[in-house]
Amino acid sequence: VTVLDGNIVALDENIASYNVNIYPNPATSTLNFSSDYERGKLSVLIMNAQGQEVRRFTFDGSRSIDVSDLSSGIYFVKVLGGTMQTHKIVIY
Repeated sequence: VTVLDGNIVALDENIASYNVNIYPNPATSTLNFSSDYERGKLSVLIMNAQGQEVRRFTFDGSRSIDVSDLSSGIYFVKVLGGTMQTHKIVIY
């Protein structure tokens, strides 16, 4: 988005839209990620309900991670690939 004197004058068409699937949700031992993002790797940050980072990794296409060592609860997954998406997951 280009803003000039407080008015939007153009939208940036170069920002890639993409889908991210995180499953199963809720999860017990493995969390799977898949995406249709085509501009390289996505960066992923998983945080617990207190805002503490519990995982950080990158992936392209798909990836599975072990979450069996995480305590039961709600976690927030931030995915960055041009734009940021936030997802809520449950581990039990």
